[in-house]
Amino acid sequence: MASTNNEKIDAYLSGNLSGKESTAFDRQLQQEATLKEEVTFWQSIDQALEDEATVDFQQKVVRAGKEYLASRQGAAAPVRQLRGTRRYLAIAATLLLLITAGLFLWNNPFTQEYSGKELYATNFETYDLGASQNRSGLETSPTIDFATGVQQYKAGDFAAAATTFAALLANDKSNMALTFALAQAQLNLNPPDLTAAGNLLQSVITDGKSAYVTSAHWYLALVKLQQEKPKEAKELLTVVQASAGQDLKEKATAILQTLE
Repeated sequence: MASTNNEKIDAYLSGNLSGKESTAFDRQLQQEATLKEEVTFWQSIDQALEDEATVDFQQKVVRAGKEYLASRQGAAAPVRQLRGTRRYLAIAATLLLLITAGLFLWNNPFTQEYSGKELYATNFETYDLGASQNRSGLETSPTIDFATGVQQYKAGDFAAAATTFAALLANDKSNMALTFALAQAQLNLNPPDLTAAGNLLQSVITDGKSAYVTSAHWYLALVKLQQEKPKEAKELLTVVQASAGQDLKEKATAILQTLE
């Protein structure tokens, strides 16, 4: 019976049933809740397959698996005798179901409910360098060229700003205002220079003496998320959670909850 249902599911989803067969199978779906759950699950997988080129393909498959397991209250993954592409997808889906059920407890990317790139895109905001230069207690650069770089940055010409800040930093490597400013310009390039910006932000953190340390932790955490390094991001976000102002603290807490 199971084998017959497997064949019918495959034919049904492939559109290979005749009109009468399809009608009869629809009636069977209404009468058999378990069969309907399995068909719904495979429809979700098939839809995810159509989107396999997108970043959320993995997430959709995992979600489908979790919904199926929830509906079956821990039942084993369905087995389906398939051909061609569907057969390989079934193997992958079954593996994902096992992972989702908790059989793989290490940091396997298939178990993640999120995309680091999505978290980065959702939480990244261009830092207001102009405002930071006017706040009490934050270091400023005495050079006119630095002000020029800030103007370029605020005008959205991040490439020009990066060039200006880099030239200044070459002659004043211990200036954390310049270091942080250059990192921000690099983060706003299209595409962003994540590696270079990350190194500069780490320099600010290692220095530990400037007013930019907490912000450097926040932006470096976002870089790590974009690079799909959640463990490193969590360590940085924990610092932000403990030392940042209320707004940034809430954002860090929300991401940490997502990463759990």
